[in-house]
Amino acid sequence: TRMGRRMQVEKPELLVAHRFAEVFPMFTPDELRQMAEDIRRNGQKESIKLHEGKVLDGRNRLKACLLGKVVPLFEEYDGRDPLGDVISWNLKRRHLNESSRAMAAASLAAMSETAKADEPKLTMEVAAKLMNVGVSTVKAAKEVLAKGDDSMIQAVNTGTVRLGAAQQVVRSETKAAQKKLVHSGAKAVVARAADLRKSANEFKEEVTDAHGEMQPLALPAAFAPLLERA
Repeated sequence: TRMGRRMQVEKPELLVAHRFAEVFPMFTPDELRQMAEDIRRNGQKESIKLHEGKVLDGRNRLKACLLGKVVPLFEEYDGRDPLGDVISWNLKRRHLNESSRAMAAASLAAMSETAKADEPKLTMEVAAKLMNVGVSTVKAAKEVLAKGDDSMIQAVNTGTVRLGAAQQVVRSETKAAQKKLVHSGAKAVVARAADLRKSANEFKEEVTDAHGEMQPLALPAAFAPLLERA
């Protein structure tokens, strides 16, 4: 059903996100509940944009509408740069911290590895510049995406856990252990990261001679990932 540019679609709950939209994190449950209440009281002010039959922009609005039992309103995307527009919309609307932006940059760079022929391919350096973060920060985010449990990745994406702490933990802990830490709260993740960092530093001191030079010792396998961070 069309209402000017706005329209309704059948079974909106079955719509999936466009892969460009997935570069940025979903809202937390509390944020979604707040948005649902606002839409229920004041209406949906901005349409959800569709591209190639998928949700290009407005995943959170769609979920909030469904949560608040409000019929969501859509419009077809008519721009020429869907990825660039998704990046612009999210950076303007959302107050993403450095960790969240780095995770988005790492996702952009990873997505470029499987990009279609007609899609833009972004290097890690370009993705870092777009998100206003350093390349080393994006590399840390890439490691969290590769080794992190879904709950840890979500915690960094939403700004609950800082990237540095997450990187320290995912290098040494199993995904099951990561999930348990995240469930215990951000302070538990930070405390574990501090313990791991301290252990790595203490081990380095033990193998340093009186002149402050590292001795060519064979390192125990358990300490290898920790020393990479130092």
